[in-house]
Order: sequence, then C-alpha cells, then structure tokens
Amino acid sequence: MSRIQIIEVFLLLSVGFANLVEGIRLGRRADIQLYDVLGPGRYLIIVGSALTISGIFYLCSILLKKVEKEEIIPISKAMRIKMLYVIGALSVYTLMISLAGYSISTGVFFILIHLIFEVKPWYKNIILSFFSTIFLWLVFVYWLHMVFPRGILFQ
Repeated sequence: MSRIQIIEVFLLLSVGFANLVEGIRLGRRADIQLYDVLGPGRYLIIVGSALTISGIFYLCSILLKKVEKEEIIPISKAMRIKMLYVIGALSVYTLMISLAGYSISTGVFFILIHLIFEVKPWYKNIILSFFSTIFLWLVFVYWLHMVFPRGILFQ
C-alpha cells in the first residue's frame, strides 16, 4: 500500500466518521430543525455513511490487490495550467455565491468550467451550463428542500 493510498483511505474514513458523529449530534437537537425537511443531521448521516462505506471498500480493495510496481504518469504543463484554472473557477464561485446567490454563481461556474475544458461551440457551453444549473437546482432546492443562498444582491 503506497503512502498516497494510505492518505486517501485516512481522509475518506476520517471525513466520513466526522460527518456521522456530527449528523448524530445535530439530529439529537430538536431546536435546530427549523425549515429543512431532511433536518441538519440526516443529510450528514447519509453523506458520512457513504464516505465511510466507500473508505472501507477502498481499503479492502487495496489490501486484497496484488502489490505491483506503480507507474508514475507525468502531468503535462497544459494539464497543470488547467488545474490552476479550475482552482481559480472554484475560488470565484466561492466568493460569488454570497453576492449573487446560488443560481447565478452556479451558472457562471459551469460556463467557466466548460471554457476551461474547451466545450465548443459557445452555444453548447451556454446550453450545458443552463441545464446543469437547472438540474442541480431541481435536485437540491425543489426535491431535497435544501436552502441555498440567494445572495446579498437579491435580498
């Protein structure tokens, strides 16, 4: 088992376990559940369970696999630049969500991501971004009744 695999398993298990503990802690407090149908604890318990189970399966697959010499694949300069652009797009999204709200900032984020990964032509980029934003809004806001920020510009 390589050092990277140990770190990956540790992160999956620790974040999953932390989500489980926090979900159980918040689920026991009745005064927090104000407007969220899932409640503050159930969602964390679901995510924590998924992460913990994934970590356990990943650990088992690593332990049961034959040890082979790992081949190091070099990362090209263009790919490193794309990774930096993605980090920049995530930073813009994080800063923009409190100002413009979920819908607008998510649409802008998808446009940036599609530009970074060279989705062409431009109208396909706009259409994909629009439908991706609508789909995520329907899943999280409409179906799961989660509350997302509207932004200080729209309050």
